[in-house]
Amino acid sequence: MARCHHERYSGSGYVNGFKGDQIGLFGMIGGIVDCYDAITSDRTYHTGLSAHLTLKQMYEWRGREFHAGLVEQFIQCMGIYPIGSVVALNTGEVGVVVTMNRLRRLKPRVALVRKADGSVYNSATIVDLMVCTTRDGKPCEIERVLEPGIYGIDPSTIYRFRMCCSARSCQVLINSA
Repeated sequence: MARCHHERYSGSGYVNGFKGDQIGLFGMIGGIVDCYDAITSDRTYHTGLSAHLTLKQMYEWRGREFHAGLVEQFIQCMGIYPIGSVVALNTGEVGVVVTMNRLRRLKPRVALVRKADGSVYNSATIVDLMVCTTRDGKPCEIERVLEPGIYGIDPSTIYRFRMCCSARSCQVLINSA
């Protein structure tokens, strides 16, 4: 895996210029994971992209830079809205995805951090998009994924929460680093 994680399915990678199945299963998996990490991480030479944009880009590269089936399995594993994604809801609120829903991937649980008016929540609330509704009774939905760091939100500081759930939402205590 370590030797082949920079090889690409098309043969354009390095060290040995392996192509396709020459890379080996673990090398191909390592290449996908390494690429995802490199694109989403802040580096001295670039700011990391959102998980959502990275997965979209890697999906476009499937069959060329990476084994198509493995990329699709990786995306299934990560989910459409990976944990830590900063998202805007159709309510105008902004939150961070804290858990995925394996059955309904478009309906994760989201820790709300900004109200529709832009103010910050005093006590955080986790909403389960499976049961959450807007004020006019429509289902709560993610409208778009926002770039990491927007509004000063650092998803990595949300590392532990305790929930007390009701039918619509969960009160949460968030401890930050």
